[in-house]
Amino acid sequence: MFENLTYKKKNQALALGLFVFLILVYFLAIQKTITAYKSYTENKEKVDNANSAPQKVAYYKKKLADIENIIKRQQGSGMDNQQLLLNVVSDYCNQNDLVLKEFPLPVIFNDKDYTIETNIFEIQGGFIKLVNLVYELEQKTIVGKVMSVDYQIKKNYKTKSYALTAIIYLQNIKKNK
Repeated sequence: MFENLTYKKKNQALALGLFVFLILVYFLAIQKTITAYKSYTENKEKVDNANSAPQKVAYYKKKLADIENIIKRQQGSGMDNQQLLLNVVSDYCNQNDLVLKEFPLPVIFNDKDYTIETNIFEIQGGFIKLVNLVYELEQKTIVGKVMSVDYQIKKNYKTKSYALTAIIYLQNIKKNK
């Protein structure tokens, strides 16, 4: 049967047979291996997440307890958020030679279920001390969520010197009763 064919025809038949063989190998063996590997990696991720779940639960319980303690302190002191924030910021400024330039009234936005209070204040001083203040507000005191910090270099025309200022935007979200 193949004896009457030319070498060109034989090579074409061989290439076609090889192509069909490769397709069969892929569908019968390789495809199953690929799907098994994908399911293995997905299951491995799930097991890793399940193994780390107790540590995550403990971490979030501690974080929740810290936040509840801060809320109790705020309610127990009888101060509103702005007064508490002013106390924290002014104490930090006194301890670290920073200047509290502006501390206006908060911007309040009322929605049906929530009230968003945004405190915007400006502090002047060294960069490291300003970054440490932002860290203090975000991580240690948790008097609100630091939404933005805008660092600016401003010129003092009286002394003809430059000073670094940070405008900090801090928000509190309260659920309306």
